[in-house]
Amino acid sequence: LAIAIQLTPLAAPLLLSTDAWAYWAYGRIAAVAGGNPYHEAPQDFPRDAAFPHVGADWRDSGSVYGPAFTLASEPLALAAGESEDAAAWLYKTLGALAVLVSAALAALLVARPAFAVAFVGWNPLLAVHFGGGGHNDAWMAALVLGALVLAARGRRQLAGVAWALAVLVKWI
Repeated sequence: LAIAIQLTPLAAPLLLSTDAWAYWAYGRIAAVAGGNPYHEAPQDFPRDAAFPHVGADWRDSGSVYGPAFTLASEPLALAAGESEDAAAWLYKTLGALAVLVSAALAALLVARPAFAVAFVGWNPLLAVHFGGGGHNDAWMAALVLGALVLAARGRRQLAGVAWALAVLVKWI
């Protein structure tokens, strides 16, 4: 049931915001144009395929996301090519999968795993926000839950790596 709920928004167009297209634009700045998405903004590349789809609030600003996310956005930008639909679908899919991973990790942390899976995996708000909107917060949350699982199992160094990666995905 969690899989069905979280994957259902993949059939819809991009929901709630255009952030996934901003991620695509920042990835294209680095991977296609050879620029630095922290110092250059989408408006610096007005002929790029991503530019018309970037939300007005993000057109004139560089990336505010962590370097791990920015690096991951480069191959995603290349995979999406010049297709806004492919870009949205990639980020939406990764968001939905991150919620499912989070549900599984939450189950490893509690005495009642079925309740944890239902609480996270059956949540329609998470489905719409991450599977529908492709927001990168889902990546960060999965890494934080991974850090908690690793710490609970005595793997402190790996837990620290997971915490650091979570910050390097989204540090704002």
